[in-house]
Amino acid sequence: MGFTPPDIDIFRTLFKGREDVFAVRWERGNKSGYMPAYSYDPYHYRLHKVSGGSFQSYQHKTYLPLSDTEIAKHLDGRQQIGVYPLLQDNTSWFLVADFDKADWLQEALKFLKACTAISNTMLFSRPWIRKRQAIFGIRIKIGTCL
Repeated sequence: MGFTPPDIDIFRTLFKGREDVFAVRWERGNKSGYMPAYSYDPYHYRLHKVSGGSFQSYQHKTYLPLSDTEIAKHLDGRQQIGVYPLLQDNTSWFLVADFDKADWLQEALKFLKACTAISNTMLFSRPWIRKRQAIFGIRIKIGTCL
């Protein structure tokens, strides 16, 4: 399915974060996580690795910026990305909260009510990664107000 520029704009509005970098999901065996997306020369990196270097110590890599193409691949299900919500000025446009107790839904609704007091736009989502994680989109820049 192809996503249109308005679809991508909705994603960018709901999950507004850093645009100079984004994260990609990785899986290896029974481990998984997210790491920054990088641009690098694989041949140069292979020489570095043969010399005993690691990707962490590899100096010739740069962050990939979050582009419409990367968002479209995420929306199409071809990759899983994450945004970095904490901006370089230590503020954020949205919150993600985990609720781990048996009464997670009641706690999430209380949190939602408190967030609604400072913003008229809320998004409550239960992602597949964790059953008790909630995403709250807030249309004001969070930082000094909390």
